[in-house]
Amino acid sequence: MSLAFILDAPPFLTGLYGLLIGAAPYMGLGCFVAAAVSFRSGGGANFEIGGGFTNWIFWGMVFLALPSIPLFLKAAGIPWQPPGSSSVSQAYLSGLLNLVQYFTNNYLVSHLVPVVAAALVLKALLDSAEGNTPIPSLVSALLVLSVQALWTMANSWNLSSDQYGVADGLMNLVNWAGSNVCPAVGALCVIGAVVNFVRGKPWGHLAITSIAMMCFSGIWLLVKSWG
Repeated sequence: MSLAFILDAPPFLTGLYGLLIGAAPYMGLGCFVAAAVSFRSGGGANFEIGGGFTNWIFWGMVFLALPSIPLFLKAAGIPWQPPGSSSVSQAYLSGLLNLVQYFTNNYLVSHLVPVVAAALVLKALLDSAEGNTPIPSLVSALLVLSVQALWTMANSWNLSSDQYGVADGLMNLVNWAGSNVCPAVGALCVIGAVVNFVRGKPWGHLAITSIAMMCFSGIWLLVKSWG
């Protein structure tokens, strides 16, 4: 397939391209919500390669990166000119994109996410009543509730500013998680350590984890300095 054919593609194909590119960030947001929920079911191997949490994070990154791929190709010297914003000019394609935006903003983030977080908090209470640690469910609830803030930040990052916009945005995400989510997780680990100490169960690993979580930003800077 030649480049000229791609540029002169039928209106339906260019419209479909515009629909996919326009919906990609919202699909990425859905993947991050699924990652936050799957964190609870990951047990002790949440970050194991091939686990549900890692898979959803990976696909979320892929969808966020799609709009910037043409910029990367152009920076690499490939004369690729994607269809403009008029690609979604047909009424039915434009309607589909508006439906995706409406579902994400007004249903998924505003209504469904708080319900899922509340269910995870309830699960944490039930875990505690059974004598199990409530931390995985509480951390998953925090991640789910953080999706709204993550979505607001992602919209302000202007990820398509250059070919590395998505990578810079993801680095901002890491910094944000280190300064906002990790301290909250560290506090939960302190509570878990106290509960385990009272119950006569091992608590030292939770205490060490809480210190590490609160020092995440410093540990990251230390690791970067080694490179």
